[in-house]
Amino acid sequence: MKLLTIIGVVGLIVLSGCASQDDVLTLDYRLSLLEQRNRELEKRNAELKKENTEAIERNANLKSQMDNVGKSLGAEDQKTRMQYAQMSVLVRTYGEELQTLRGKIEENEYFLNRHLQATKNQDQNLNTELAVLRKEMEALNRRLDYLEQYLNVEPSKAKIQTPEAVAKAAPEQPQAQTLYQSAKQAFDQGDFNTARENFEKIIAQFPKSEHADNAQFWIGEIYYREKWYEKAILEYQKVVEKYPKGNKVPASLLKQGFSFLNLGDKANARLLLKELVKKYPDSNEGKIARQKLEELQ
Repeated sequence: MKLLTIIGVVGLIVLSGCASQDDVLTLDYRLSLLEQRNRELEKRNAELKKENTEAIERNANLKSQMDNVGKSLGAEDQKTRMQYAQMSVLVRTYGEELQTLRGKIEENEYFLNRHLQATKNQDQNLNTELAVLRKEMEALNRRLDYLEQYLNVEPSKAKIQTPEAVAKAAPEQPQAQTLYQSAKQAFDQGDFNTARENFEKIIAQFPKSEHADNAQFWIGEIYYREKWYEKAILEYQKVVEKYPKGNKVPASLLKQGFSFLNLGDKANARLLLKELVKKYPDSNEGKIARQKLEELQ
C-alpha cells in the first residue's frame, strides 16, 4: 500500500516537472530498493504462509496423534481395568474356595479323629468278642465231638499217627493214607473244593482202600453242607450200593432222609428213616431216625 503511494507521488513530481534530474534518479533508486524489498517481503510472507500451513498441518497431525494416543490409552486403561476386575473376582472366588476347603479339611480331621477313636474302641470290643467266640468255639467243638461219637462217624479232627502206628497198621498203600488225611483236613477247614477233589482221587486211584467208603461218604457230606441236597442224596446212595458192608451205610441212610426233608419231600424221608430203623435198630443213626419219625407223625 505504501509502495503504491510513493509511485503515485513520484508520478506527480515527474508530471509537474518540478523535480530535478538528480531527484528523479534518487527516487528511481529508492523505488528500485522498495520494489526489491517488497519482493523479499512477499517472498518471506509466502514462506511464512507456507510455514504456517505446515505448522497447522503438523498441529492437526499432532492433535490427531494425541487423540489416537488418548483413545489407545483409554482402551488400554479400560482393558487394564477389566483385567483387574477379573483378577479381583478370581482372587475372591479362590479365597472363598480356599476357605471352604479349609472348612472341609477341619471337618474331615474331626471325623477322622472320631473314627480313629471309634476304631480303637471297636478293636477293644472285637478283642473281647473274640475271646468270647473262642470260648464258644471250644464249647461247640466239645459238642461236635459228642455228636460224632453219638452218630458213630469219624472225628472231624484229623488224627496224627506216629510212624510206628502206621507201620503196625493193616497193609495199605501209603499214598491213599496220605491223600485221605489231606482231604479230611481240607474238609475240616472248609476247603470243600480241595477236599472233594482229593476224595474223588482216592475212589478213582485206590478203590479197594479202606478209606474208599469214607471218602464217598464225605463227598456226600460236602454237597449236603453246600445245600445241594439232590446231589448229596445220589452220593450217599453210592455208599449204600458200593460199600454195603462199610461203617458209613447207616449214616448215609440218615443223611439221605434229612436231605429229602430239606427238599420238603416228607414221604421219601419217612421211607428212608423207616428202612434205617429196620436195618440198624441199635445204631445211633437208628435211634435218631426213630426220634425224627415220631416228630413227623
